[in-house]
Amino acid sequence: MVNTNRLSIVLALTLFLSCSDRSSVAPAVESYTLEREILDTAKTLKPETVDLDSPITARELYVWQDSIAVVLNGEKGGRRLVEMYSMNSGRLIKDLFIKGRGPDEILLCYASLKRDTLLVNDIMQHKIAILPLDSLLHNKNYKPTFRPYTINTQRLWPFRGRLLAVNPNCFVDKQNGINNDGPRFILSDSNYNYKETKHYEINTINLTGADFFISYEKNRIFYWNLYSPEIEIYDTDLHLLRKINGIKQDKKIEYLFANGYVYADADYEYTYRVGCYDDKYVYIISFGEAPNEDASWDDFNKSYILKFDWDGNFIDSYLIELNISSLSVSTDGQSLYAFGLDSQGNNALYKYSLP
Repeated sequence: MVNTNRLSIVLALTLFLSCSDRSSVAPAVESYTLEREILDTAKTLKPETVDLDSPITARELYVWQDSIAVVLNGEKGGRRLVEMYSMNSGRLIKDLFIKGRGPDEILLCYASLKRDTLLVNDIMQHKIAILPLDSLLHNKNYKPTFRPYTINTQRLWPFRGRLLAVNPNCFVDKQNGINNDGPRFILSDSNYNYKETKHYEINTINLTGADFFISYEKNRIFYWNLYSPEIEIYDTDLHLLRKINGIKQDKKIEYLFANGYVYADADYEYTYRVGCYDDKYVYIISFGEAPNEDASWDDFNKSYILKFDWDGNFIDSYLIELNISSLSVSTDGQSLYAFGLDSQGNNALYKYSLP
């Protein structure tokens, strides 16, 4: 149930012109707006210590089935890029991938864990490995394999035998002469190939940072933007159903144009960051209002978590005193695991019971 006392809701059918609209008549899309009050009234969650010593090279740490810690390491420090530990004993169970140009090596790694699937993307060599955790941990004969891809994007994920990706040519700012009106998502073929057929004068890939979660059971795709306060809900046929406008930022964004690319200025603020989900809910980190230029470390040592259902209804908000870099939900959906930097700037993993 949406808490109408904590939202400024515009549930009238609002005409929203998305990047994908080609006609002069925009489709009717339901939308509402989140207000600052959801941060001011966020419930503070108390940390519970998790007895696991993560390596100092860890950039992200995910908890799978309350028993396995999946650690994504930085490329310095001499460790494998992916490590898996027992949450009970702290024992290293499996480690994978070293830096290099070989067939089973990674030159520049972007990895992400969503539910039961680990995606390892070498963004320099344009190859990915899609790894089911159950097979990786329990099948001794399972061997990770990389496949090449030819899709240009900041985020992609396997989707019905193909790759679904955030479209780098979906960004419109007519006041600054940017009119890349492609659809929100693009889809590769079964060989992971995609070729853009339309010519765009400006390359906007640097402005299209985003991420998304897929629920086939709910017939939903939950998309959020990293740079502007917007969330969008699609069905799995890629039809836009709903738009959630986030807490607005007053700062005017300035753009730099160079060599056919457009960049935001150095003060470009993040809005949403990482998240996690289960069968019922989606949790994403909101930066709220970015600290000013005189901010201290304490201003960064907190994270707001926004909870939604798969239809985009706002459910609740939480405050955690941790600069979160990765988030996981427990098997029973009653707790969150947050990994990030504590007030001393050290890696920390805590468990938080949800009210």
